[in-house]
Amino acid sequence: MVKVTENAKFYNSVCNTKGVLEKVSWTGDEVDVQPLLDSEGGFILDDQVNGGFLLQRNSHGSYVIHTAFLPTTKVGLPLQVAKDCLWLAFLALDVQKLYSSACESNPAAKRLMKRCGFREEFSSPSRFGGGRVETFYSLDIDTYIRSNPLLREMGEEFHSLVEETTNHGEDEVHDYYAGAAVAFIRCANYAKAEEVYNRWALLAGYETLEVYENEKLIEVGKMKIYLTEDLQGVREVVCQ
Repeated sequence: MVKVTENAKFYNSVCNTKGVLEKVSWTGDEVDVQPLLDSEGGFILDDQVNGGFLLQRNSHGSYVIHTAFLPTTKVGLPLQVAKDCLWLAFLALDVQKLYSSACESNPAAKRLMKRCGFREEFSSPSRFGGGRVETFYSLDIDTYIRSNPLLREMGEEFHSLVEETTNHGEDEVHDYYAGAAVAFIRCANYAKAEEVYNRWALLAGYETLEVYENEKLIEVGKMKIYLTEDLQGVREVVCQ
């Protein structure tokens, strides 16, 4: 299971393993990211067994993501850990956009980014030197939401509960964003639920939402959605 931590002990040990260090250290010196985390400069998301990801904050809501897995990690596992990491990053944390990079000498990292939906931005001479070229990639929260089938499924399930109180037809994109709002709220990320959903809703012409944590209530236009005590489900829908 992937968890969010600000303790770099395990991640550092992975980075400093032979076969990994030369891929993550520009200078070849051992890596210690704890000072970065201590200054509130990011998060680590890992499985405490094989490795994971460092999210290094570079501006509000924007992070550079670094990858480190042990050479003994089973084929295919980094992709699953990456998907779990992206879910937590975009839905449980404040992440709005992720950046990453890889040299041509690290094709596995490039494949992983592409399979996770990252888009190529540009290439530049690498900081690792040796005449290598480094390619940079990015993934933003809206692209992540609109490409995640689980969020669409969650949105469809939510709309099936409130369909008698809505006045619009089928809208696949609305399902994605409704699902994202549900996921934000289940992660107790209430401010982000309002920010991300409402940003899209205002653009697309839908009612915005407000979350009232203490009342376990979501208001969308004239609709009141009362949540279960654990915020994981809908208890009642009332249309004024």
